[in-house]
Amino acid sequence: MIRIMLVLLALTPLRPAFAHEAILAAERQELSSYCTEIGFGDGFLSEADINGDNLPDAVVDYGSLQCDGSQSAFCGSGGCTIRLYMQHADGTHALVGDLLAHAVVFDRPAEASFLVASHGSACGRVGAEACDLRFKLEGGRMILLGEAGENGDVVPPTDRWTYLEDSRTALIGPDDAQLSLTCEDGAIRIRYSADWMMYDREDMTDHILSWTKEQSETAYFDAGGAKAETPVHFVKELKRLTPLNAIALDAPLIDGLARAKWVSIEHGGSLEHTLEYSLKGSSAAIKALRASCGN
Repeated sequence: MIRIMLVLLALTPLRPAFAHEAILAAERQELSSYCTEIGFGDGFLSEADINGDNLPDAVVDYGSLQCDGSQSAFCGSGGCTIRLYMQHADGTHALVGDLLAHAVVFDRPAEASFLVASHGSACGRVGAEACDLRFKLEGGRMILLGEAGENGDVVPPTDRWTYLEDSRTALIGPDDAQLSLTCEDGAIRIRYSADWMMYDREDMTDHILSWTKEQSETAYFDAGGAKAETPVHFVKELKRLTPLNAIALDAPLIDGLARAKWVSIEHGGSLEHTLEYSLKGSSAAIKALRASCGN
C-alpha cells in the first residue's frame, strides 16, 4: 500500500483572503453547536488543488481544532474529520465532502482524484491494518472508487464482477483464483486460475503443465444452465487456463454468464478439478464489455 504518514501532505497554508475568512466563519458557526470555546490551530485551514483547475481549494482538518480545550473531540481510531471545499471561479467555496481519515493526499488533481488513509475496517480488515482508498470528485460530490494498491491505482474487488475499461476486461476473484473475460478481436477470451494449479502458489504442477495446445483438456462450463464444452490449455506466462479459441460475443455461454448467479467449470469429470465462481455483478460488467468489444 502507499503509506500516507503525514496528514494532508502536499498542502500549504492558505493565503489570507475574504473567501477563507468566510469558511472559518461558517465553521465557527457550525461548531458553536458543539463547542463553547473554539480555537483554530496551525493547519486547521490549508489549500490544495483538488480538481486540477489551478484554483486553490480549501481543506479543513479538525485535528488542529481546539474544542473546549480538547484537540480530539472530532478524532478517533479512524483519524480526524477532514472537510473539503472546492473554489468556484468567483472565489467562493462550496463544501463537497466530509471524511474521517488519518491523512489525505491530492496526488492526481488532473483526474480530480485523491487518496485517503482510512481505518482498516473500511477495507474489511482490522483497524490497525493499512487501508488506502481512492476517491474522485464528480458533479460536486465525492465518489468512492475503491481501495488503492501499491501504485495508487484502484484494486478491483474480488467478491463481485468488475469491468476494467483500459484492458476491456470483466473479472472476479483474487489473482490465484480468478475468472476473467477479455475482448479479443471482436470476441471474448476466457481465462481462469485456481489454487490447485500450483504448488505453494508459485510452481505449476506437472499435471497442469501438460495441458498444452497439443494435449489440451476439455472444460465443461455451466452458467446457471447455459452449458458449453471446449478444449482448454495452460498459458504458463499468465498462469491461466484458457479455451483454444475465443468465444463469440453473442454465444449462449456469455448470455448465461451475464444472467446466472454462478458458473461452474469441470475438467475431465474430476471433482478435484471443478471450479465455481459467483456471478455477482456480472450483468453490468459483461454488458459494458460487450458494448466496448462490439465497437
